[in-house]
Amino acid sequence: MGSASGGRPSPSRVVMLPTRVDMENVGEVETLLRHAVAGGGEVEFDCAELRFVDSAGAKMLFQLADYAYAHSCAIHITNLHDGPLRVLTLLGIFELYQRRGE
Repeated sequence: MGSASGGRPSPSRVVMLPTRVDMENVGEVETLLRHAVAGGGEVEFDCAELRFVDSAGAKMLFQLADYAYAHSCAIHITNLHDGPLRVLTLLGIFELYQRRGE
C-alpha cells in the first residue's frame, strides 16, 4: 500500500473513500471530497477501503487536485492499495497529489 506521510503535520480532516469510485457514485464522492477540501488546510484521503477507480473516478480526482490547490488545501492520500495505486500512478494523479501536498 502507498502512503503519504513522512513528518507532515496531522491533517485536520480525514475522509474515508468508499470501496469503489466509479461512474455510479462519482458525483456523490466528489461532493463529499469537495466539501472536505473547501476549508483549506490539511486533509487526508484514507483509501483503506478503496479497491477500484474507473475513468470517471480518475477524472474527478484529477480535477479535484486543482480545486484543492485553489482552496489552499493539501491532500494526503493514505492506505492506497496496489490496484488503485497503479491506475492513479499511470495517469499521473498520485504524483500530482504528492507534489501539491508537499
